[in-house]
Amino acid sequence: MTCSYGWKKNSTLIALAAFMAFGAGCDVEVEGEEGNFSFSYINSKMTNAEDLAEGARVDVRATHVDSEQAVEFTEVFTEDVDTLDVVDQDDYSFTLEAKGEGTVRVTAEGRVASGDEELSDSFEVRSAAVASVEVENRCSSGLFLADAAGRMRYRMFDSQGGQLTGYGHYPVSIEAGEDLLPLELEYTGEINEDYDVLGSLEFFIASEPGTYEVVSDLNGESAEFEVIAASDVDELKPFSGDEATGSVDVGDVERMAALFTVESQEEQVCGALGDVLEVTTDTPQICEAEYFMPFEELGALALHSLEVKGLEAGTCEITVSLSGTERSLDVTVDVN
Repeated sequence: MTCSYGWKKNSTLIALAAFMAFGAGCDVEVEGEEGNFSFSYINSKMTNAEDLAEGARVDVRATHVDSEQAVEFTEVFTEDVDTLDVVDQDDYSFTLEAKGEGTVRVTAEGRVASGDEELSDSFEVRSAAVASVEVENRCSSGLFLADAAGRMRYRMFDSQGGQLTGYGHYPVSIEAGEDLLPLELEYTGEINEDYDVLGSLEFFIASEPGTYEVVSDLNGESAEFEVIAASDVDELKPFSGDEATGSVDVGDVERMAALFTVESQEEQVCGALGDVLEVTTDTPQICEAEYFMPFEELGALALHSLEVKGLEAGTCEITVSLSGTERSLDVTVDVN
């Protein structure tokens, strides 16, 4: 199977994609017992686990093995809803929730665009209680920005050490570090229960700068991170070279090679900054632009980028600024 990231082909992104390939593969796939469908766990590039954690959910889609077309589901059910239940379903995906421990068969019925014949296939899903978790801060600097969103690698294990998967089950807490203990903090951060990237944890970051930890409620494992204020950021700067530039064709949308970093004392700031970075298109008749975080499922990168749509030929001028500060970056994109 070939994975595609939909990036514009240029030397900067090709090198970046090659460098990060070890961390982001393809979604987990499970072959149907009857050989009709190939099922895949959506947003599972960060983990190869197939077993589901009790209390967690997973979104599933399928392709027809022969035609490789997407399956349009008409009905999906399990043989034991008390252990594993279908809690949501639309035309091309369904959501499973593990409500107990055990191995349960899931059956899906549907059709593909190339024919009216209704097909079916089944696969088994094992679910188990979570005995321990591992949280890893993969940001090289360990720095996150106050009032933004941070991401870390997140893995769950059963009592035998087998890895489990799923989203929505996070037996972890965010605790203040020793430098903040004299303060009576009302808010240390919050886990995003709705974040659906498997193998990754997203949390909303506290406003008070200082050191924090994500701590397992089960086995005490922890991962430390540091929060800085926007006023501590020195500059927004291009990832490579002296200018942030790129190109896009009229009518196309590109996730640009105009990568940039957010730095504090020459340390790059990680996390999703869509809520604190303001993107202004100074030439709105030529282009539209918004913040984009490349390889967001890794949760580790200090790279930030833009998604740009070309409206008409010309020079697209974009300003990226950090809320509450005078820090900004000018980006120029050729619209062809």
